[in-house]
Amino acid sequence: ALRVLLCLARRGALKEGELEGELKGELLSRLQQPDCDTETAALLVQICCALGGDGWAEPLRRACAETINAAAVLFPHTHSLTASTRDVQRALVVYGELSLEEEDAAASAGSRASVSASTKAVVAAATEFAHGECDPALSATAFVTLGKLCMGSAALAKKLLPMFVRELSTSPQWAVRNNALVVLFDLVKAHTALLDRHVGSLGLAVSDASPVVRHQAILLLTQLLLEDYVKWRPALLRAFCRSLVDAEPTLRAAGRACLFDMLLPRSPHLALASFVPLLFQLNGCTALPAHATPLPRDEKEALDLSGAEQQRPRLQILRALLSSMGDEQRLQATAKLCHEVLAPVLDGQMELSAAAVHAVVSDSLRLLACKEAKVGSGPGASADE
Repeated sequence: ALRVLLCLARRGALKEGELEGELKGELLSRLQQPDCDTETAALLVQICCALGGDGWAEPLRRACAETINAAAVLFPHTHSLTASTRDVQRALVVYGELSLEEEDAAASAGSRASVSASTKAVVAAATEFAHGECDPALSATAFVTLGKLCMGSAALAKKLLPMFVRELSTSPQWAVRNNALVVLFDLVKAHTALLDRHVGSLGLAVSDASPVVRHQAILLLTQLLLEDYVKWRPALLRAFCRSLVDAEPTLRAAGRACLFDMLLPRSPHLALASFVPLLFQLNGCTALPAHATPLPRDEKEALDLSGAEQQRPRLQILRALLSSMGDEQRLQATAKLCHEVLAPVLDGQMELSAAAVHAVVSDSLRLLACKEAKVGSGPGASADE
């Protein structure tokens, strides 16, 4: 029912004088009830913002700030809250929604909403909740609120960005990692230049321990690439390729659909250009000067498929790439395997006795013999064996 009201309010269908005032009063009253959860609170605020009007938002903002700050007074020293967790979560959600509305109004007026002293205090309190040893749900909510506050302030986003990136990879709570990922996704759109150097960290989330975070990462990265907020780079392709051999069947299917049905058709030369480098990287082989640059440590741990026991997933990835190529590219890929892998071994540039080199050569021979390498096999052939 609330979502229907939100749609009507945004279409202007509820702006009828007394009806509008009475409805807003009922919504704000519902917001104060103890059993109002965070999702309901967010919807109630969004409806009130869509209805418009003056005089209701600022008192609500002040009340939320007081609840948040009061709860945080003793928190750094005792790790205990002075209000119920639900009340603090609700206050964080409402404050964040009001801040987004303020930013939208400022943007419509051609200005930028400034970071008030009240907001700075809320940021400090929310940061304590995000870092502290409190309820995981409260920590996750604090991250979302911080993200909303960053949307309208590049300076605040720049200040908090290292925390979001760090928690994405180190937080023991999957909900916090998930929310940090969503926040970074939104910040890429709002402050693209600030996030450019951290896109690789978003890619690492595709290898997160939580299936929920991995799935979220696949979908969000696909959206960013489709909307041209980020450009293809080797780390992102490696992340998507890693999803093709995910332990969860649904995530394998999601990775395949996003990569082969939506992304690669927009970049038709990417699979061919990345084919041989990916072969070396999956095997952790740096014996050839042209492919001697090692992966960053974090990515190496996430991507590691080296060793004889990991040959099958490596071949599944590479055969999937082959199957996405047309006949001409397939011929070029097999020629690259001969010239960039087999020929250097024969010329003595790589020692076959090295385990990584042996694995690269073994993979290459199997790829040259697989059905996906045959001209005329056509894109979309199955890569599973």
